[in-house]
This record gives sequence, structure tokens and C-alpha cells, in this order.
Amino acid sequence: MRDRAHRNTAVKKKRLFRCLINAGGVAFITIVLLEILLRLLGLTHPVLYQPDPAAGYRLQPDQQVSHLGNAITINAWGLRDPREFEGAPPPG
Repeated sequence: MRDRAHRNTAVKKKRLFRCLINAGGVAFITIVLLEILLRLLGLTHPVLYQPDPAAGYRLQPDQQVSHLGNAITINAWGLRDPREFEGAPPPG
């Protein structure tokens, strides 16, 4: 009787282990496929922000990124504009 109960417990542990391995494999494959899909859609390089005491946050200056196939240029002033303006940007 004890031997049968011990075998049943061992079988249940093996099944649980296999289920966990399979679930981990499925999760890994799902994450890899999502990463590939998001890269194909153009979600690779996000626009970066930096803290700003007055506004909470603002665009980080001097960026050139592509988002969903659109070129985004942030100038030295932290504005979404490819043109550069005269003078130095204000500190901060």
C-alpha cells in the first residue's frame, strides 16, 4: 500500500515538473515572438525624456529616433523640430 502511494506521489511530481517545464518553454517562445513582432512594427527606440522641475518632464535634447517608421528629431532645445535655433538653450 505504501509503495503504491509513494509511486503515485512520484508520478504526480514528475507530471508537475513536466508541466512547469512546458509552461516555461511556452512563456519563453511567446516573449521571443512578441519581441520580434514589436521590432517589425517599429517599436525599437523610444523617445527619451528627462526630469524637469517646472513641467515634470521634457524631451531629452539632441535625439534622432524612428518610431513606427516615422523619423523624429529633437533639437538642442528639446523641441520636436529638426531646425536649430540661435543662441544656447536655457540650463536645465
